[in-house]
Amino acid sequence: MKIILLSGKSNTGKTTTLNIVHKDLINQGGVAIQNKLQLGKNPKDFKTILEYHEKNVAIFSMGDYYWQCRRAINDYAKCDYLILAYSDKFKWNLKDAIARDPKNSVIVKTSNNAEDANAVISAIK
Repeated sequence: MKIILLSGKSNTGKTTTLNIVHKDLINQGGVAIQNKLQLGKNPKDFKTILEYHEKNVAIFSMGDYYWQCRRAINDYAKCDYLILAYSDKFKWNLKDAIARDPKNSVIVKTSNNAEDANAVISAIK
């Protein structure tokens, strides 16, 4: 599995960006294998699995909870890709651990959600 980690501070638009990614992948021919399910109290947080260009792509947006991120990595291990939001507020630096594997991608959140969404989608090869 290749992990595409969208990393940034809390409330910088990681979840919003992943919602854009989800919409764009569907618009580009992605098909839901697992329906988009809301996570937690934030109505924008979700998880899903799409088939996109004959690959299984999981998206998990609840990145403000370290243990949820670790669990998502285990839960989606059989997917080809996991797109994961991750808050850099934690003492455990998941970002560095993910970046150590050259097949993975770490994208640092900017202020432009559309550009960040394009960077995430471009990391799917």
